[in-house]
Amino acid sequence: MRNRLLICIIIIFAVLSCSREKNTEYKLLYSGPDKSEPAITDAAYVVDIFIPEKTARSDAESLAIAILKEHLESNPDCKRAKLKVYSDSVDYYTRRPEIKVTWFGAGEPQIEINRWKVNN
Repeated sequence: MRNRLLICIIIIFAVLSCSREKNTEYKLLYSGPDKSEPAITDAAYVVDIFIPEKTARSDAESLAIAILKEHLESNPDCKRAKLKVYSDSVDYYTRRPEIKVTWFGAGEPQIEINRWKVNN
């Protein structure tokens, strides 16, 4: 009897954990000062966003730049900014930051893309 109850509990837990709704919205996870580069006096602002796994690389790039520029416009005292993007992928390498956008107050943002899982 105990074994059946235990098996039922395990099955219910497995079904509930598999049926979680995937988040398909972009989310602002964190926005704040980044003091990891002490050589430059003005600390960059880090803006983290959440990217769904199925997003194409070019779409993520343009979205990242748009969010970063919007953040900088709403924070005019911000001289530099970085943007880190996270994915909902279960793959270890794509769960880590994939896009880093750095803006130094003039010109176009610099984009660095790493560990991007191709879903096109």
